[in-house]
Amino acid sequence: MGSHLSEEFLQDPDFSTLEDAYRGLPTKGKIILSCGFQSLPGTLKNMEAVGFVGMSINTGGFKKSRVEVIGYKAKVGPCYDTGRKAAYGGAALAALDDDNHLVFGELRICEKTANVYRLPPYKNIMKVSKGEEKLLARFKDDPIPFDCNTYEEDFARLLKMVPGPPRTDTESDRTPLFYPGPFKLLILKDGSLIRRGQTTLTAKSQAVPLIQKDGCIDVGHIEEQKPAPIQNLKEAYGKSGSACLLGDLPIHNTFIHKSIRDFTVLPAVNMGMKKKLLELIKKEGKYFVLTGTNPADPHGCCPSLDVGIALKLVDAGILSSFGSPTPPDGCPITIFAFAGEITIKDGKPRFKINSELRGKVLNHLENPVKKKSTGATILSWVLLGFVAVSLVTAMYKIIFPTLIAGDISEDLKITEENAWVICLFHAKKRCPFCLALEKGARECLVRFFNKPVTDETYVPVYFKEIVSDLPRHRHFKKRYKLFTASLVLMEFKQGKLVKDKLLIGAWELAGKHEELVLYIKKELDDFLKVKSG
Repeated sequence: MGSHLSEEFLQDPDFSTLEDAYRGLPTKGKIILSCGFQSLPGTLKNMEAVGFVGMSINTGGFKKSRVEVIGYKAKVGPCYDTGRKAAYGGAALAALDDDNHLVFGELRICEKTANVYRLPPYKNIMKVSKGEEKLLARFKDDPIPFDCNTYEEDFARLLKMVPGPPRTDTESDRTPLFYPGPFKLLILKDGSLIRRGQTTLTAKSQAVPLIQKDGCIDVGHIEEQKPAPIQNLKEAYGKSGSACLLGDLPIHNTFIHKSIRDFTVLPAVNMGMKKKLLELIKKEGKYFVLTGTNPADPHGCCPSLDVGIALKLVDAGILSSFGSPTPPDGCPITIFAFAGEITIKDGKPRFKINSELRGKVLNHLENPVKKKSTGATILSWVLLGFVAVSLVTAMYKIIFPTLIAGDISEDLKITEENAWVICLFHAKKRCPFCLALEKGARECLVRFFNKPVTDETYVPVYFKEIVSDLPRHRHFKKRYKLFTASLVLMEFKQGKLVKDKLLIGAWELAGKHEELVLYIKKELDDFLKVKSG
């Protein structure tokens, strides 16, 4: 792979020059640049922000005041599941790559990340499996989206593996090592952190394996290489939380905060988000980290249910969010905190707990108000309810009979007087998420509903789709409060819609094709059994 890469050579490039070079390279390319030791940290940060991966530093034996940095352009398109796994074979406990994947043990990865780990700098330290035949066969024409939102879960597992007591050794017990990459940082077995492009004092017992397996360089004989302050994972976590490994996240214009509060949305969040919010309150945490894109974004590379819910809470004034600009085809990381708790100082986030707001959120989560809601209030709940399986399933039977209006059968081109329909609402520009929903629905009908579906009378089940952002169909978005692709079951009698149900669970199963097909089958079986008014 490496021998066929197009190359670009630069000297002391600034951010704009790196951006131009990245855009000018083909889908897979390589950049080689020269810079001074003093400007190395800034150069690496700029390369990460632009989208280069696998950066490796050639020090030339530290004989000169300049170094050579090699980086790669290799990330292409959305994240799809091909069943591949990767294993890190270095001497550290774990590593963090340029897409903020924590790598330790065996890691399930998307096809895009697998291609990155096949690059030359990873050759001797990363092993990538062959993948699963069924998923590989579908990759070209019918790919399955991959869920990248595992950072906090992986961080929590890693934290438990690191020894608890703080280090007691002295500098004389440590060897100064320079880490040239390709990972952004290494987490050692004693919890020490070694960042790319820095010299770090490392326990002598770990130094030799790191030199042999990870390419670290002993710089004890080089006076100019002054070690960076020693960092320990648990100590860093205590000060900064789980984002301590991510480095400085520049805010720029990505900070989102709203002052108007709408607490009525809180009872509608799903159990996963409720757990995150309660944990943040009860443990006095500062924030939580999510990886992925908003499912409502047709250009997102990795749609995440959790990100969609959290952004709705930002719209409701419950949360604030911030993150760094995302490189092309990168998986964005977003940090969410309670609204008003983030302030910006010197372009960096600062946190201050708002006990009053947290108390109100806790009260609404644990003691939801039970009262008759107006139509507008109910619809605001439904907006979040699209991703809140447990509550909306119960509410839908009450809400939708009052919302049905107009001759929907004309929009769906239903010619029979009596019919059942699985309708997919999606944007004009298709995304992996909505394509996965369509494939699941169509396959379900072919496998299970190509025969009469009632004991006495055959009523056909059709797959229909509506492009909800077209002008003539925008009334659907308004009526159902659509903000992303959704599946709805419908029953028509005498040409009129008499019953419908939103398939909430399809959101969470879009990346699990077989589970999605079986879920739709179960929902449709139940839907056909329930008699309409």
